[in-house]
Amino acid sequence: MFRQYARRMPPHHPRLPQPLPPQQDRPRAPLSGLARSLSCALTGAGSRLIAAAVLCFLATGCATFSKDRYIAPLYSEHSTAGGGKQIEALGGMLIQRRDVLDGPVRFAGLRPLYLQEKPEGRPRTTDFLTPFGRATESENDYTWALFPVARFSRRRDPDGGTRWSWLSLPGLYFAGYPDGRMSRAWFPIAGRIQGLMTWDDMLFILWPLFIRSTHGSYTNYHLPFPFISWTRGEGASGWRIWPIYGQKKLDGIADRWFFLWPFFQHQDNNLKAQESQHEYHWMLWPLFGYTRQGTMKAYMFLWPFFGWSHDPRTGFWAFDGPWPIVRLQRSGETDGINRTRFWPIYSNFNYESEGVESTWWLWPLYNARDAKHYDGTKKSKSFIPFYMRYERESEYGGRTTYQKIWPLYQVDTHGSGKRWSTPVLNPLWRFPRLERQWNWIYQLYTRATDGDKVRERAWLGIYRREKDADEDRRYLSVLWSNRRYQLEGEAVSETSLLFGFLRWRSRPSNSLQLMWPAFPGPGWPLERVRAPVIPDLLARPEDQTE
Repeated sequence: MFRQYARRMPPHHPRLPQPLPPQQDRPRAPLSGLARSLSCALTGAGSRLIAAAVLCFLATGCATFSKDRYIAPLYSEHSTAGGGKQIEALGGMLIQRRDVLDGPVRFAGLRPLYLQEKPEGRPRTTDFLTPFGRATESENDYTWALFPVARFSRRRDPDGGTRWSWLSLPGLYFAGYPDGRMSRAWFPIAGRIQGLMTWDDMLFILWPLFIRSTHGSYTNYHLPFPFISWTRGEGASGWRIWPIYGQKKLDGIADRWFFLWPFFQHQDNNLKAQESQHEYHWMLWPLFGYTRQGTMKAYMFLWPFFGWSHDPRTGFWAFDGPWPIVRLQRSGETDGINRTRFWPIYSNFNYESEGVESTWWLWPLYNARDAKHYDGTKKSKSFIPFYMRYERESEYGGRTTYQKIWPLYQVDTHGSGKRWSTPVLNPLWRFPRLERQWNWIYQLYTRATDGDKVRERAWLGIYRREKDADEDRRYLSVLWSNRRYQLEGEAVSETSLLFGFLRWRSRPSNSLQLMWPAFPGPGWPLERVRAPVIPDLLARPEDQTE
């Protein structure tokens, strides 16, 4: 209708737009055939068809929850060497690991705030706000602590009873025992405590104004501590007005007194032993002191700086002059402790009967230590902060070694397992609890091997390798991934590129085979292909039976 109206108007009417020239007369850019096809497809109904095709492509090409998805450091869920599964997010801040694909969670946490580990056959441990907080739980014991705020512990006895205790700021203490007894205290206001350290029972009110403590058959009263006290009970007596004068006698244990403490002191100790083992001691502080026990005699001058002791029966002798800089000690025939110290240049400690020897040079820089344990031996060397190494041989755990070259790398081995990582930020002795809370941030590369298992990880999980006897998987986040395994006696290789949009499989008996896309990639099955069992050709055939 518009065209009919336009034909009746003058050819150059100013109110009407001029008709466009015929399409064949319009100026055209030089388009290739493919470009012209795309230009037509993107107009009208063609654009809707393309959009629908893309949506269908994405809907059918997404990796499901049973597939590997690796877009580190944002998120990754992948199969681990040995057939387990691991989830990481935010570069390793969030982590969860299972040793078996559908098994229980062995390791999980939100680092560096919280980390829980439950090794098979060992107590479950939870670290939080490391190194201040930790909880451990086993079948019969549970402990929770946040230093220095609070600590709780619970233990079930073999006979079914339970004992527990709670200690927290500001000075609160509660405890329960299997026989129904309770301890309650709010230090320093008031409290009654039973079975704590050396006290059988202790009552205090406005500590130190009034304290009553019971040890076995005798009781001590303090009003206030330590100035006025007295002792009553079977075989015990004593009183004290400190620091003027005090005396205390425990039948068969000790007889002690002081005058103008600490200047004049006298003690007879170890009275339960035979007379040759009684200890006799007196001191005129700080000028001179004397101690005798059997054939051993000790003299002190200007305590604690100078001292000399010897035992002619055993050959033992020791000299301090001045303490703690110079210390010389020889055990003689007793196989006891030998010391040689010229601090801080050189120091040697040797405990022959326990198999312990430690040597320091330029303390605290260099140390070499050898020790015997109930199940093996341990040797260590350190030059703080640059070098640390130890070796341990255990009857139960086998051989364990650790070596650190700060800040370049550290490596530790245990049995057939070995772990290597770089760099190392901690300049002091090894602290695994603290390192595993933070190493995901700063470690550039880690490699762990155990038999046929290989695990590699680069910074924030950008690169990873998980290899075992069944498969070898490598991931380079978003860009590339490769999976290799054996199928029907052939080596199979699968590759994924660019969020899993381009994937293919290759094997010697078949040409290149394209695989369906699996966004966000790589889309490998979490369950690994089991490698074929290789028969043992040297195995003895079973005896034939009728």
